[in-house]
Amino acid sequence: SSIVSLDNSSGSCEWLDLDDKFNFSAPYVVSPLLQASLEYDKERDEENHLYEIRRQLIELQEQYQSKQLEHEEYKQKLKELEVFYKEQIQQQQRYVEEFRLHIQVAQSQAQQELEHDQEQLNQQIKENQLCLANEERRLVSLEQQRRDLGVQTESPSFSECGVQITVETDEIPSIEQNRKRLVQLELLQKHSLRKAERSISKKKVKFQLERIAEKHKLLEAKQNLRELETASLLSEHQTKLDKSRTVQTTSNSRVTCWRKSRSPGFFRPRSHSLSVPLVRRHSDTNNLVSRLYPQHAPVYSDFLKRKTSDLATSSQTKKPSTPQETF
Repeated sequence: SSIVSLDNSSGSCEWLDLDDKFNFSAPYVVSPLLQASLEYDKERDEENHLYEIRRQLIELQEQYQSKQLEHEEYKQKLKELEVFYKEQIQQQQRYVEEFRLHIQVAQSQAQQELEHDQEQLNQQIKENQLCLANEERRLVSLEQQRRDLGVQTESPSFSECGVQITVETDEIPSIEQNRKRLVQLELLQKHSLRKAERSISKKKVKFQLERIAEKHKLLEAKQNLRELETASLLSEHQTKLDKSRTVQTTSNSRVTCWRKSRSPGFFRPRSHSLSVPLVRRHSDTNNLVSRLYPQHAPVYSDFLKRKTSDLATSSQTKKPSTPQETF
């Protein structure tokens, strides 16, 4: 026969306290093997976490090194561009200076040629005027001689008169020819003067056109020089911007890495919650312990038996005993 104590003979199970959550707390004692397995799992989690952190740090270092290499390559390219622009600017400056000197030399040469032509023209005008004055004086002297020969009151004989008439008739055509030659000389002098003036005016126009063309070329050279200087300044500004961006990204990455390293729980092992994964890990550990040491297999069953027996004793102490039935 056996004696069973019942609560109001209704068979209720309120004394089991099924709403309470099961936890690994005192007064339960964990076996040494389970303690060792838990510590081993904890160390393994810490090692895995540290390994993951090291891997992330290595990846960050590799990314930083690759970015630094790219920045160095880009910096080298910018330096090459800067050197190229400087050479182009120097070459363009030399071209501008040489072209300015060429313009000055050409202007001085053209001015000298114009002055020389003007002097020759003035000299030719003076010579022509002197020649015309000499011809006019010669013609005046011839006319004066003709008048002196024509004013003779006495003629000794007929024959003498005939000779005088022939002399006068011979002298008259010579005077007319001299006048015609003087007129032709004046016309030639005027024509030569006009021709010289036209040549001088043509040279002046040519000189002005060449000066305009050279000034246009000089302006183009100066414009190219300004464009090269602007491109060089832009490349220098871009270099400074890239350098500042690189420094900023480097500092940001370092700050981020520092924040991660200083964040709570970064080097802290992962907390073991009392949820299902931990129970599963504990069950796996229990299976491992049961396979290695069969005598320690019923660990959780002992805990449950201990809890039910404690609950039964506590309920018996709190409630009055019911009538006993003998079977």
